[in-house]
Amino acid sequence: MQAGYRLRAAGERDLAVLPEIERRAATRYAERGFPREAFDEMRSREELEAGLADDALWVAVDAEDRPVGFALVASVDGVSHLEEIDVDPDHGRRGIGAALVEEVCADARRRGRDFVTLTTYADVPWNAPWYEAQGFRVLGRGELEPQLAGVVAREAEELHAPERRVAMRRRVSYGGSVLRWLAGVWLSGVVALSMLASDQPLTVLPWTRMLPGRDKTGHFLLMGGLALFAVLALAGRSLRGRRVSTGTVFAGVVVIVLVEECVQWWLPRRTFSLVDLAWSLAGVAVFGAAAVAWRWRRAQPPQR
Repeated sequence: MQAGYRLRAAGERDLAVLPEIERRAATRYAERGFPREAFDEMRSREELEAGLADDALWVAVDAEDRPVGFALVASVDGVSHLEEIDVDPDHGRRGIGAALVEEVCADARRRGRDFVTLTTYADVPWNAPWYEAQGFRVLGRGELEPQLAGVVAREAEELHAPERRVAMRRRVSYGGSVLRWLAGVWLSGVVALSMLASDQPLTVLPWTRMLPGRDKTGHFLLMGGLALFAVLALAGRSLRGRRVSTGTVFAGVVVIVLVEECVQWWLPRRTFSLVDLAWSLAGVAVFGAAAVAWRWRRAQPPQR
């Protein structure tokens, strides 16, 4: 972005001028044969206020702090969806649009999201071809998650030339994928250790004597680690179009803990222990809360 411009979080005072920026940016579509009336409807005040409330609205401003561009993001299928990005044509070709896109992608990473999606026109130079230069790729119909497919269907009814619209996506982080693998490996380790301790207790259990608190500390760390990775890997993300809540993740881990301890009633070489169960649940609470706090802190917008 050229000198003299900067990005900042939008404020209440900016909302009145953003529709005019959007209107001025939309006039460029007349160059591509679109009727002017196809872009008469601007983002509503309510939509902009919702973005403001979610810290998902950014403006590019000039040296006098006057907005010259903006980006609005919503959550669709558990990822960041670029609802609108516009730059006043008088301030075009200065890197403002690219800077706004990078800010959106950085915010998605802070929120623990792996992708940014958008819909746009395939054959307009400053639409799909430009987004491809920013790292986005066109999605096939079979790749659309349910909510994004709904966005495409709604636009097919509301927008001009729907056959020219495409959905695009850019990966901004591999963190979610890595964390899901770690959570799966950790859970596999829990199952493997439980089975080994049941079949050959003398192979596993003596090692717990090296820990302060012995096997109780082992339960605390093992199940706490499972909760940590599970919350970081799954909470707030989308699985088959449905957002996974933090409560659902905690409930799943608690079920695993209960099952692991309760099956010991029927195992000849293991003994059910309420004390061990309590230490396991304490680990889930402590490490799970730490993961929630870490995710919340990452989701906070940086101070500008």
